Amino acid sequence: MLAAMACARPLSSRPCLSSLLYALRRPRHCLHTSAKCLSTPKTDSGNVASSSPPVPVYQGPLSSTFRRLKIFSLSTLALSTVISPFMFIIESSLPGSARAALAGTALGTSALSTALVGWVGKPYVTQLKPLHQVLDPAKEVTAVEMVTYTFALRKRVTKVYDTSFLIPAERPFASWRLAKTMLFTNEELENKIPEDGKEETVAETSGEDGKVLGRWIVKWAVHPEHGSVVGDCRAVGKVVQVFNVHEDLLEYPIR
Repeated sequence: MLAAMACARPLSSRPCLSSLLYALRRPRHCLHTSAKCLSTPKTDSGNVASSSPPVPVYQGPLSSTFRRLKIFSLSTLALSTVISPFMFIIESSLPGSARAALAGTALGTSALSTALVGWVGKPYVTQLKPLHQVLDPAKEVTAVEMVTYTFALRKRVTKVYDTSFLIPAERPFASWRLAKTMLFTNEELENKIPEDGKEETVAETSGEDGKVLGRWIVKWAVHPEHGSVVGDCRAVGKVVQVFNVHEDLLEYPIR
């Protein structure tokens, strides 16, 4: 995994420019500049420091509700699929076209409601925690790990190494999304200009077994004549890009 290095504060965002116009209002964060940034604090003996306070973990209050709703929707769709053929088997005075219409309506309605539940519940974050110890609750967290579940209830763990790349999502039932374009000035980067054309990992998604399924990669384009740096992001593999979090329940500021 390529380590992200630039300390940056995005300028601003709009849907048409991804995050280009949003970044001016964003606080300055740092992409991890060394392996030490992602490591767990340790004592001199090499053990994890026992004196460090526990990392506060956010738990989505609707996690069990979404889980039950997904199970119910999948069960209903499966039941509709199984029952539909029997409409053509049992004796009835209804013509074949009417039976087909009833079966199609039942199956289509169930499939539509199931797809809607999947679309609404897919970005819901059941658990969120900082990647580093939070010693000061008032200090903003710059790297987080979020747990979501697919419609088939498969666990997905997404680590975002720079929360500056989390911007407001435009779609309903979502709080944040990964930015597609970021713009920085040399002053915001504190003159730590990345190499032109360099690629770094902003976020990555893993499955239940810990295997990385996808990454969100930023490619830097340096424009010395304008004193700015543009980061264009793209997905490699299957990475979760949209998240739904109750921000008012967080014990620490994220962005």
